[in-house]
Amino acid sequence: MIRQEHEFAIDVFDSGGRPLGRSLVSPDWAPLAEHVHFSGIRHGVLAAAMSQPPADLSPVWHLKRGAPLVGGVRIEMSGPTGQRHGASFGLSCFDAESRRVAGKLVDAGNLKNGEVFRYRVLAARREQPEAPSGRMALLDVEEIETPLVMVESSRQEFLDRSMGLGVRSDTDDGVLDVFVAQAVVEQCVDRVRAAGDLETGGVLIGRLRRDAAAGAAGVFLEITAHLPAQHTDQRKMQVTFTDRTWAAAREALALRQSDESIVGWFHSHPDFCGKCTAEKRANCSLNGIFFSTTDVSLHRTMFCRAWQVGLLLSNRPAGIIPALYGWQNGAVAARPFHLLAPPDQSPDHDLLIALGMADGGGQSVIRDVSGPGCQWSVVRCQLEGTATGRATDH
Repeated sequence: MIRQEHEFAIDVFDSGGRPLGRSLVSPDWAPLAEHVHFSGIRHGVLAAAMSQPPADLSPVWHLKRGAPLVGGVRIEMSGPTGQRHGASFGLSCFDAESRRVAGKLVDAGNLKNGEVFRYRVLAARREQPEAPSGRMALLDVEEIETPLVMVESSRQEFLDRSMGLGVRSDTDDGVLDVFVAQAVVEQCVDRVRAAGDLETGGVLIGRLRRDAAAGAAGVFLEITAHLPAQHTDQRKMQVTFTDRTWAAAREALALRQSDESIVGWFHSHPDFCGKCTAEKRANCSLNGIFFSTTDVSLHRTMFCRAWQVGLLLSNRPAGIIPALYGWQNGAVAARPFHLLAPPDQSPDHDLLIALGMADGGGQSVIRDVSGPGCQWSVVRCQLEGTATGRATDH
């Protein structure tokens, strides 16, 4: 439950500053609350449980211009001893709503598709609190607390037999360490090769671990196995997971009779530009390494816990390039991870060649796996209290 005493609105202006209207907005706060919850667990303030305590959401007023202009929001929760834990989020948490509002303006003819617009966010206290349901409950329901299981382990032992992969960003500080077993990557690479020009996918299982001596950084994720997705609809541009896919994955997990759980998913991108000229390939957005809007939507819907991740393998001339995506500050973003070798072994060199991370002579290769993962960008001007975006009709 997220409690808030304010409602939010977005004012939209065209590129010349002409006002186009004001719209009330209701962003999806759940990913932000999930981030605060898991952060509180990692810092030892909140109980290690699957269910969230009630959250309080309030506006963060603009640094220079103050209320009612909003510079972001803050979410806080209370631990068992009453200690508070929270985090503040910038204007990016209104990105999706600004796109929705701009899309309506495009439909109404007030903005052109592709036109740059400006917006600002305002907040006002609700005139009256949200009314509770008028129906009387026939049964008193008591929630049974489900603990969040974390296995005590040495983080350093995992670091000692792993190598870092993936991309880094300015927001990596405090990001959850993820260790992907070498065997998992090998199996996924085999599936990518077998799928050819079609996308393929699967479910990742593993366990959360905690090194009590390492503080907040001591919580990390180990991906132990990959369950091939059954009953999927495979196409060149997408793979669709069905209800039967999830049912089969849960049955396979139950058969393992272990302490593992579903911690994410895997899918591939074939070489979309395989028949393109070198010039077209260099300028094609599909030639990059990216999570599409469909990928992000599936991740938000099916893998909404802060520790759940998506492993992407992109078939490119340089190799089958791995990238990991996961939650960072309530948003899905590319992030670093660790390739975990078996005990007393180094990462397999043939696998590194397949991943484009080494050449045949035994030399490591550093590759930029960044790509156009976001199909709509925002340039924030928080000192002025506005942000700019590009309008679309979808």
